[in-house]
Amino acid sequence: AFITVLGYTAGGSLIFYTFTTYMQKYLVNTAGMHAKTASYIMTGALFLYMCMQPVFGMLADRIGRRQSMLWFGALGTLCTVPILLTLKTVTSPFLAFVLITLALAIVSFYTSISGLVKAEMFPPQVRALGVGLAYAVANAIFGGSA
Repeated sequence: AFITVLGYTAGGSLIFYTFTTYMQKYLVNTAGMHAKTASYIMTGALFLYMCMQPVFGMLADRIGRRQSMLWFGALGTLCTVPILLTLKTVTSPFLAFVLITLALAIVSFYTSISGLVKAEMFPPQVRALGVGLAYAVANAIFGGSA
């Protein structure tokens, strides 16, 4: 279970970081947008992302957490590179907003339930250790090196 949680945490954190923290820099440095425009796009997209979390949590309750994680894995694998390549050449702030919101919707399949899924993988006696250690290791390796 530790390796699974480590994988979920690392993969989810990497994609989350790409489409939240790094995306504003990507719009400015790669797509050539003005910094203020990129800030407005990201503020709107992140606000919408925040609002999506309960909706995707309810969706996971309907389709199951396993299905939600599978959708995240499949859509994240298939769509991340095309979205980034399209954003590289985007000139319309509205299209950039739509693409980033789409990417964040894909991430929402994971982020809306990740805490619950990770916690359920361990018995109550070692739950904090199992989740906390995997989280710390994944962030030390991937967050620290970035």
